[in-house]
Amino acid sequence: MRVVYGGTFDPVHVGHLAVAEHLVPALNPSVFLYLPCCVPVHKAEPTTGTHHRLTMLAIGIQALPDTVKARCAIDDREAHSGVGHYTVDTLTAMRAEGPEQESLVFVMGGDSLHQLASWHRWTELTDLAHLVVVGRPGFSLTEVPDSVQRFLSPAMTDDWSSLARSAHGKVMLLPEFDVPISSTLLRHDVKSHNNWLVPAVYDYILAQHLYNSGL
Repeated sequence: MRVVYGGTFDPVHVGHLAVAEHLVPALNPSVFLYLPCCVPVHKAEPTTGTHHRLTMLAIGIQALPDTVKARCAIDDREAHSGVGHYTVDTLTAMRAEGPEQESLVFVMGGDSLHQLASWHRWTELTDLAHLVVVGRPGFSLTEVPDSVQRFLSPAMTDDWSSLARSAHGKVMLLPEFDVPISSTLLRHDVKSHNNWLVPAVYDYILAQHLYNSGL
């Protein structure tokens, strides 16, 4: 099994790292891949350069427990491409890279779930991977658009083992990750919310004068 967690990670915070801490023991994947994007299709362009975001992510991963850290890696195929990518195309490429029956799990935030119907070829996502949706502040995982609810409901599961028994097609909701922090809030006032950052990541932000931290 491969688990893929996409996002801008601008900057990576303890909520992002908690996802790996929870999913690696629960799913026992061969690898947990953080997949930083270059230019998000449905979000504002990252304010921080690719090099800084990748460096902060690598620093953050080093703070994870050894048993989790050993399974984590960064997939930088999108980050270094210079263009935006549709998730369906990235998952199609990843699916072709592994055995046909290998389980592929894509992790997204609750905010993305609310926008899912606007994603390119979104109904094909479960043909390529399982979807695990983690809670985000202000985005209910149950009050989603009707079109999304109708599509996902038949695939819903709360059985972790079902994700390992098949290559794709299941959907799991994890509202417990609704931590009261976001990268947006950190970018706006990183010094007041630095407790949500790994200390070494915060030190890097200060040293590089990111997010107006030098003011």
